[in-house]
Amino acid sequence: MPTLKELAKIANVSVSTVSKALNNSNDIAENTKLRIVDIAIRNGYIKAQKKKSPSTKKGPVIAVIYSDITSNYYSRLMDIFDTHIAKLNGLLLMSCAEFETKRIIQLCRFFESIEKVDGIICVSPFNVFGDIPRSTLPMVGLSYPSFETHPFDYICVDDGVGIDEGVACFKKHGHTKIAFLSEGFTPHRLQFFKDSMKRHGLTVDPSLIRISDKRFDQAGYEMMQDILETGNLPTAVFAAYDDIAVGASQAILESGLSIPEDISIAGIDNTMCLLNGHNMLSSVNCHMEEQVDIAINLLLKKVNEPDFKVFQNVNLRTNFVERSTIAPAKK
Repeated sequence: MPTLKELAKIANVSVSTVSKALNNSNDIAENTKLRIVDIAIRNGYIKAQKKKSPSTKKGPVIAVIYSDITSNYYSRLMDIFDTHIAKLNGLLLMSCAEFETKRIIQLCRFFESIEKVDGIICVSPFNVFGDIPRSTLPMVGLSYPSFETHPFDYICVDDGVGIDEGVACFKKHGHTKIAFLSEGFTPHRLQFFKDSMKRHGLTVDPSLIRISDKRFDQAGYEMMQDILETGNLPTAVFAAYDDIAVGASQAILESGLSIPEDISIAGIDNTMCLLNGHNMLSSVNCHMEEQVDIAINLLLKKVNEPDFKVFQNVNLRTNFVERSTIAPAKK
């Protein structure tokens, strides 16, 4: 059976567009939806899904609740989930909660009611799990550092370690004037950056901190443009995630400056973005393959052993990957 990523490549659309088409979403044109469904049928995807039933299915039916699939990070993460579950001869059900705890609870109750789902994995860009009651289905939460007690298994992706390594890398190359570009859904990463700067004896310049009300490369482009227009230029830029770094790099290059000769740049998530066609972005590696592998293993432990009632918290440490977008600070 093909994966969502393979269907997207055949249809020449994004993974999120394929997902919307297969979920009969109204967000895409009807002719596009029909074309993608036809491709899915011809390549055996929908046929394989329809063959599965509670009495004959060979693999698990796993519902993955996500908050966003438009970013490179979450789109890639969902594709990894699809690939791993397909290897188990299982079925992936995807639903979007749009960052709302209430919506997550509604979806959990729905999956419990249809009695065809073996377990739930809930993915969020920040902790929205605090008010979620215990599910009648095995459940795994996948998010960022939380001090709450959850009535399900929980995987914490610790960005702080990777961000601290990134700040240390910039300092090693002589960078002390470092900008940070953030947005509404990444306040924890901005705080990690500030804490790390203090820990390394570096001063946070408030004029080089930006928080956008937009997202992705548009946010990065506009925030970087704003900094460039002030004339108070940093020697390095740390972006809250890779898409923001891509937009910021575009603004830097359009201004006539070079990366990394004039300004070094790094992001978070390690989605393997190319800048200017050839420089692979330095980034914090959040270990997406490992996230998915751990989440599925935790879930299947509960699915296969219903009497196993222990809840586990797993702390997944990130690390910084230095590439050619970082160079010694310009004197």
